[in-house]
Order: sequence, then C-alpha cells, then structure tokens
Amino acid sequence: MIKKTPMKPIFCKLFFFFLLSAFSFTVNAQQSENAKPWVFWYWVKGAVSKEGITADLEAMKTNGIAGAYLMSIQGPDKTPVYSPPAVQLTPEWWKLVEFA
Repeated sequence: MIKKTPMKPIFCKLFFFFLLSAFSFTVNAQQSENAKPWVFWYWVKGAVSKEGITADLEAMKTNGIAGAYLMSIQGPDKTPVYSPPAVQLTPEWWKLVEFA
C-alpha cells in the first residue's frame, strides 16, 4: 500500500526555508555596504579643481569606495602645478572642500 505524503508540512518547511534565505540576502547586502573601503584622498600642492573633484568622486563611486579621508599636502610651489592653485585654508579652498 502506498502512503500519501501530506503536502502541507512539506510546503510549510519550504516556505520557511525560502523566507529565511531571503532575509539572509538582505542582511548580507547591508553588511557589504558597511564593509566597503574608504581611501585617503590627497590634494597635493593646491592642484584641485571642481572638475577634478567630480571626476575623482565619480571614479570612487564606480569602484565601490564608500568614503574618503581628505588631506591637503603642501601648498602650491612658486610655479604652481595647476592654475589657479587652491591655497590651503583660504575661502576658495573651503569652497572646494564644501563642493567635495
């Protein structure tokens, strides 16, 4: 004689399994967002522009960088690398920091 397997307990177990697996995917997505790397972002010798800032931030986002620690390294030389140079702590420099 063939026994009939009750479908309700099997269905409930499968539903519970899929529910748990869906929950674990959302938890992993949140963890991976928190685990994204940060970088040191150096502004060297005042060679900074809004276009350069935008390009850097877009590249960081494209490559999965979550954030950056901004550091200004040295002021502009007598012959600046970029014109006009962003001299540290001037109002123009702070505008660029706010833009970033």
